[in-house]
Amino acid sequence: MQKTLKITMLGTGTPVPNAYAFGTATLVEAGDNCVLLDCGRGTVIRMGQMGIPIGKIDAVILSHYHSDHYSGLFDLQMTGAIPQHWAGRTGPLDVYGPVGLEDITNGAWQAATPDRSIRVADTEIDPETMRLAPHVYQEGVVYDKGGL
Repeated sequence: MQKTLKITMLGTGTPVPNAYAFGTATLVEAGDNCVLLDCGRGTVIRMGQMGIPIGKIDAVILSHYHSDHYSGLFDLQMTGAIPQHWAGRTGPLDVYGPVGLEDITNGAWQAATPDRSIRVADTEIDPETMRLAPHVYQEGVVYDKGGL
C-alpha cells in the first residue's frame, strides 16, 4: 500500500460562474483510495484536464447541498460509466452526504433514465455503473477505508 497522501484542488470557485475557478472539488488520494470531497461545477472537466481517470474515484463525500458543491455529481455519475480507459467505473459510485442525500441520488437516477437507456442499448453498459449509492452520514467518522 502506498503511504503517500496527495491532495488536488480541482475547483475552488463560488456559485458565480468563473472560467478560472470551477466549483468546489478536492481530490484526496491515500493508500489505495481516491475520494472526492464535494463535486462542484466542472469537476469532470478538471479531472480530464489533469489526466485523472474518472473511474478512479472510489467515493464522493458531499459537505452540504449548495449547488456549487454538488452540481458536478450528475456529470461524474454518467461520464464515469463510459468504458474507456479514463472512466470505466465497474459498479455504483458511493456518495456520502448529510440527510437529504437520497433525494439527490434518486433524482439523478430518474433524470438519467433517457441517457441511461440509450447507453445500455448502444454499448451494453451495465446500468448499475450509472447508479449513485447513497450513504447518509451523521456526526462522527464518515469514511474509513483503505488508508483514508
